Amino acid sequence: MLETLSSYPWNTWTHLPWKALRSPVERFDDNPSHLAAELLFFLCWIGAFFHACSRSRRHLLAWLSCPFICLVSAALWMSIGGVDNFWHAQGTVMLTPRLPAYMCCVYTMFLYVPWAAAERMHLPVSAEGTIAGLAALLIYIPFDIAGAKFIWWTWHDTDSTLIARMFGAPLCSPLWIITFTLAFCLLLRLVPENIKFSWFPVAVVLLAITSTPLMVVFVAMLQGIEMYAPGSPGAPTLIFAICIYVLVFLWGLASCENDELRLPRRRDSSLWLMIGLYFAAIVTISASVDPATLVSIGLHQPPGDCTATEIAFSGIPRNKFLCVEDFTEDFVFCAHPRSSIVPSDPRWYTICGKAFEPEIRKWHLTTVTSLAFFGTMLFRYMLLSSGDKHHHK
Repeated sequence: MLETLSSYPWNTWTHLPWKALRSPVERFDDNPSHLAAELLFFLCWIGAFFHACSRSRRHLLAWLSCPFICLVSAALWMSIGGVDNFWHAQGTVMLTPRLPAYMCCVYTMFLYVPWAAAERMHLPVSAEGTIAGLAALLIYIPFDIAGAKFIWWTWHDTDSTLIARMFGAPLCSPLWIITFTLAFCLLLRLVPENIKFSWFPVAVVLLAITSTPLMVVFVAMLQGIEMYAPGSPGAPTLIFAICIYVLVFLWGLASCENDELRLPRRRDSSLWLMIGLYFAAIVTISASVDPATLVSIGLHQPPGDCTATEIAFSGIPRNKFLCVEDFTEDFVFCAHPRSSIVPSDPRWYTICGKAFEPEIRKWHLTTVTSLAFFGTMLFRYMLLSSGDKHHHK
């Protein structure tokens, strides 16, 4: 592991033809859907900032901590060889050759927004964390499905944790999101609502370095009852997690007996409008973009010997290289005018998206639209309910 940390990614930046800033025109030419996603999340990030400023200092701290949580989490997972199993496409603004800046905004969307929506409901901590996790799930899955198909990132082809997928998106991703958001909510409960600004740096650092380990603990607890296969979280594990979250939320809701938990709440129309914009944009991208026209030039799983293996973090062997003659990822190798740039690192190459099969496209769009609908309804309940019906029981 120490060898991995010392050799990658820190010492490979100089010989890669990456750019910290890329022309939006160039990005539009390669992958307009990815550029649209970058813009969408940046707008949501700005909207979340104004929302946090209009609430409390704890809200502002929560918003501020999300990019730092992203940086710590990305640095951790991308640096451990056995976990390193995904590669982001090159974005308009890149923080490193592996990390586009808009991912900091993505973390704000699936951490801050669900937490802020759940926080206003005055629920017990367990119920607050679980409904926020369910809300984050509905935000993230449409994004994950779209990203996998429109080559906003690529996955390791044979890692056991990624075997179970839905339209190319590993089912371990929703499990990660639902537990990450719960960890974030539990930690924020320890923060005073009007925390002093002088404590912000300490609080941000603590949130950044503790969120990921706590998430790992929750994932390990769920995988302890894994019903799919050891080291390969699948649909049964995810469904079990969702059922547990629903039951804990309902139990917490039923325990709301005192006046503090039943206080009337003002409608949060600004966050509601942002959620509506987000879901509408994801559905529009899924419905209008032809993945066969998309290009991604950047870092991906390195191609090589189809028989070479390595031990993944799960302890299960996986192919060390992408087998060019036999792989299941949803992209194809292709030529491009700029693909003539061939660095010494075999991980940098050009891929193109694969066209939808007619039947698959129908189910893909139906799934994304359905998740967007349920997400919209859940956030409507969380953000627009006044709490009066509880108050007048």
